[in-house]
Amino acid sequence: MTAGQDSALAVGDVLAGLIIAEREWATQAAGALPPPAGDEAGMCSADVTDHAQISYRQLDHWSRSGYLRPVQDGNGPGHGRCWPAIEAEIARRMARLAAAGFELGAAARFARDLWPAAEIAPGITLSVTA
Repeated sequence: MTAGQDSALAVGDVLAGLIIAEREWATQAAGALPPPAGDEAGMCSADVTDHAQISYRQLDHWSRSGYLRPVQDGNGPGHGRCWPAIEAEIARRMARLAAAGFELGAAARFARDLWPAAEIAPGITLSVTA
C-alpha cells in the first residue's frame, strides 16, 4: 500500500466511525429534545427556509427527525411552527454540511455542537470557514 492509500483508509475509517456514532445520536435526539430555552420564537418556517436555502419539506423532515427544534410546534396541518434564530442558523449550517456530503445526523451534530471546528479523530480537525 502507498502512503496515499493508507491516508485514504484512515480517513474512511474515521468517517465510518462518525457515521455510526451520528446514527446513534440521531436515534436518541429524535425522541425527546425540549425546545431551546431563552430564545424568542421570532421566525416562521418561510423565514427559516429562506435563511437556510432549503425547502419546506427538508425543514419539516429535519424537525420531525429531531435535528431542529421549533419553539412552538404547529397543531396539525395549516398551523405553522415558530423558530428561534439559532435553529435557523443550525439549519443553514446543516444544509452546507449536507451539500458537502455529510450524512444528515453527522451534519446536525456538527452544526449544533461542534461548529465551526472540532477534532473528529486524533490529529484530524474539521474546520468550516465562512
